Amino acid sequence: MRPEEAGKFSVSAMQDLSEKLLTNVVDLCWTPVP
Repeated sequence: MRPEEAGKFSVSAMQDLSEKLLTNVVDLCWTPVP
C-alpha cells in the first residue's frame, strides 16, 4: 500500500468512526429521560 493510499484509508476510517460516535451521542441526547 502506498503512503497516499494509507492516508486516504486512515482519513475515511476516522470519518466513519467519528460519524458512528456522533450518531451514538445524538441517540443518547435524544433519548427521552424517564
